[in-house]
Amino acid sequence: MDDSSPWDWADTFRLHEAACLIAGVPVVPKVTIDLDELPACARPILKQLMISWAIGAQHRKSPEASFPKERMLQSLPSDGTGHCLSTMFARHELHRWVREMGRKSAYSFEPVGTVALVPVVDSHSARQVPPAPAVVVASNQTTTTPAPVVAASDGPAPMTRSEIASCFAGLRDWDVERWKKALSSPDDWLQACQQRKGTRGRGGYESTWWPVCIAAAMVERRDTTVKLVSARFKAMGPLKPWRDAWENNYPEAA
Repeated sequence: MDDSSPWDWADTFRLHEAACLIAGVPVVPKVTIDLDELPACARPILKQLMISWAIGAQHRKSPEASFPKERMLQSLPSDGTGHCLSTMFARHELHRWVREMGRKSAYSFEPVGTVALVPVVDSHSARQVPPAPAVVVASNQTTTTPAPVVAASDGPAPMTRSEIASCFAGLRDWDVERWKKALSSPDDWLQACQQRKGTRGRGGYESTWWPVCIAAAMVERRDTTVKLVSARFKAMGPLKPWRDAWENNYPEAA
């Protein structure tokens, strides 16, 4: 791993920064980022962090719901955009999450002594951040992290809203139309699984989604079971290319 010592003095992190540090790759020095800009081994970690944030956000809205608390990830107050990639996460919260998830991490988020941040101010907030190392990723780079929760974006193509609605109809007691409605105005846990927003009007296109991300989120939220979801990956044509990715993350589904 590149020298991560500058980050030892940071007390807050963005999710893509945390994903790179956990994977043991150089942190991409950007304020906002697209998934395909991350090294491949950091992408599934970012997705898992996003799912955990979505579960935590949903719990705050519905505290009576029975979500697994150890898998929640609480953000600091938002900058107003409401999206997890633009909010900040405390060092101690990331340290707790890594420990509770049992995930191997190339970087320890253990609390440090007195935090002395380097005064480098980004354009989106007044937070002070350490200087990020240059991005140099070898093509044969590997990581010691365990199997990802979702497949990296260089796997099968993401699925359209209609495909997701058809393949997951019946789960969560939602029919096709209910799924389409939910995907058109997604809650936090679904939004974390969106690959691209759709557009309306002439020449518009449907939104696209990561099916393993949605399936994993439903299981984590206890909306359904691994067995029921696995049956969809085995039987539904659009889901079949994603079956290996699903079973890689849930071996009991094989």
